[in-house]
Amino acid sequence: MIHIIQQFTNQFGGTELHALDLYSILQRRTPVRLWTEFDPSQHLIENFEISLIRPKRLAYPKTGTFVFCGACWYVGPWLELSFPRRIIVLHNYEHDTYQDWFKRARSPWLPKVEWIFASEQLRRTSGLEGHIEPSPIDISRFTPAPARKPPVRPFTVGRLSRDVPEKFHKDDCALYLRLAEAGMKVRIMGGLGLRHQLPNHSMIELLPEGAERPEDFLHTLDCFTYRTREDWFEAYGRVVLEAMACGVPVVCGAKGGYSEKIDHEVNGFIFENNDQAFALMHQLSVDSILYAAISASARKTAISLYGEGLPHNLVDFYL
Repeated sequence: MIHIIQQFTNQFGGTELHALDLYSILQRRTPVRLWTEFDPSQHLIENFEISLIRPKRLAYPKTGTFVFCGACWYVGPWLELSFPRRIIVLHNYEHDTYQDWFKRARSPWLPKVEWIFASEQLRRTSGLEGHIEPSPIDISRFTPAPARKPPVRPFTVGRLSRDVPEKFHKDDCALYLRLAEAGMKVRIMGGLGLRHQLPNHSMIELLPEGAERPEDFLHTLDCFTYRTREDWFEAYGRVVLEAMACGVPVVCGAKGGYSEKIDHEVNGFIFENNDQAFALMHQLSVDSILYAAISASARKTAISLYGEGLPHNLVDFYL
């Protein structure tokens, strides 16, 4: 039995989606159970069988392989009451709570913690040993938009994320406004928090989290852009890889685990400031040959990461 333990508090959270995609892959080969110590999202409770950890009722994982998707919360003392065969921890967030695992890892009655990392950058900064696990993405779901006649819409730049301040850079609003003033459409899903920072503009559309299915939303874009607050390290950034899987050229800030998957000017672009970002987006909007090459290369990268080999590798590791 494999037990996947996560907070499951946000249906749009990247770590929650990582856990659920991992569950989908592993359950084809072995019994898997989802657990949380928190009050999970109503949407997730309605769509997945998530068990609540309640030690007083003896409801918690007891044996088998424990997979903690995330190390950013303190795990309750129920862990010391259990007898896991393996403990695997996904480290995907720079947070003090993962230090708690150092203490737990030295407990003589628990197996040695096995670490997996969302990116090489995070592994280096942690100083721990372990292997890299890309957040699983279903490339049969995230595919290029169906072929259609040349769109009558303006060139459209956008992004999606959770609607929290740390997911946006302080210079993002200035970039969005500049794009809009240049005649490009800007769509931000998970951007209602920007309403007081951006003027009303006919070319800027701010949507709540989950307003559209992510693959449908990505099909409305010609370019995907992403960067986060300077003090927030995006360990993986699966939304960037989802865009690449859809063949949408990405123009992203340099800081983030996703940058390890972007080969600048081959399958996407990396920028350092607004001037560079604007120039790259403008170039994509006027150079159809460049656009087609970047789009095809982005999709090819996603296939190489998430094709048939990834599920087999995950199953081999967890079993």
